This record gives sequence, C-alpha cells and structure tokens, in this order.
Amino acid sequence: MPAHNAISYTGDTVLLAMGNGSYSDGIYKFNTSTQTYTVSEWLPFCTFVRYCPGNSTYYAGSRYNGLLSSPDGHTWTMEYFIDNMNVVGFDVTGNLFTGFHGALPTFEGVAIYGTTANDFTFLNNNLPSKNINRYRINIILSSITIFACTDTGVYFCNNYLTSAPEGYYSGQNIHIFPNPASDFIQITGIDNAWVDIFNINGQKIKTIYLPLSSAIDISAFAPGVYALSFTSTQFICRKN
Repeated sequence: MPAHNAISYTGDTVLLAMGNGSYSDGIYKFNTSTQTYTVSEWLPFCTFVRYCPGNSTYYAGSRYNGLLSSPDGHTWTMEYFIDNMNVVGFDVTGNLFTGFHGALPTFEGVAIYGTTANDFTFLNNNLPSKNINRYRINIILSSITIFACTDTGVYFCNNYLTSAPEGYYSGQNIHIFPNPASDFIQITGIDNAWVDIFNINGQKIKTIYLPLSSAIDISAFAPGVYALSFTSTQFICRKN
C-alpha cells in the first residue's frame, strides 16, 4: 500500500498517510525502531497528514472523504466532508490552506479554510491551473507568500493577507544572530517572552523563557532550518 507522506510524531514514531482505495487505507503510526505499524484512523483514499504548529493540531485528508483534525494525532474528528481535497498547508498566522485537484468549479484551486466558521475563501484570481498538488509557504511574517504547485507550473500569491491578525507583530526589531549558527544564537529586541522552536516538519523541539538579550544553546540541534515562535503578554511573532 503506498505511503503518500510522513511527518514526525513522537520520539521514533512517524505518522503516515497511506491509501490506494483499499479497506486498509488510513493514518498509520510507524515506529522506526521496531519497524511496526499501528492504525491511528481508518480513512479511505487517505492522501495527506500534516501538523499545524499555529494551533497545535494534526490534519489529515482524503480525495473522497474530506478533512479530519486531531489534537493529539490519535483521536480524529471530521472537520469538513468534501471531495477532491488533495493537500493542506499553513502560514505563520494559523491560516489553513486547502488545495483541490479534479474538483467541481465551485470547489477548486486554492482556498483558506476557516476552522471556526467551517467555510472556504478561494484565492484563484489569475491562477490558470486549479489542480493543486503541493504548497510551499514562506514562514517570515513580514512577507507571507504561498506557492502553489499545480499540474502546469508553480504560482505564488502574496497579497491574500491585507493586515496581520490582532495580537501579531512583525518582529522587525527582533534580531537573531549569528544566522546560520551551530553552537549558540543571540536574540535581542524582545524581553520576557516564551520561545518555541520548531523543526522544518513543524514539530516543537524546545521551549524556553527569554529574558532581554539572551543566548540559546543550539549545539544539540541537527543541521537544518528552524522556526522560532515568540509569545508574550503583548504579542505573538514567528521568525526562522
């Protein structure tokens, strides 16, 4: 049975989206140490599983059975039942992007899904192909750009967010240096805030409390790209 994508879960376990139209389709937990599979949720034609650090929620979907969500990657509930949803992506403000493939004209292309109102806002202006295969989103808040990989090429949109949500801050005065780094990073421009560090898969790997002009030990981190989320009583900001 094909695995469509995998994300880090806990320890040596990953979550897999697996499916080819059989009764075994679903979301699986795979232990890389014991090489064993366990079922997290049965889901026919399961095509993706993703984690959104913005709201600490897992999402999984199927081309024919809609979008599911889970707070822990184990207990799943139906978010929206709809056909032809092929992929999801997230920006740093918590927007959930859905991508459709082979859908009807009323539900096709790129859309922001409102998790509170359970509705879609479509962003298909000047998008020649409405068959979406993958998203890539710039995670720097001051320049949010979504790239949609379609059947005919890659297209981008950077004007869907007209203003930052309440409580968000561009972080222009926050400086992280050196960047890149291998031992320590120094952070200035922010005082008395919690810092969450995420890897490229969206998995939170460290949380610290940050006094003014503090250094963070990153010597144990594997080489790669990391995102830092700053939370204080006044604002939330994310940088990489």
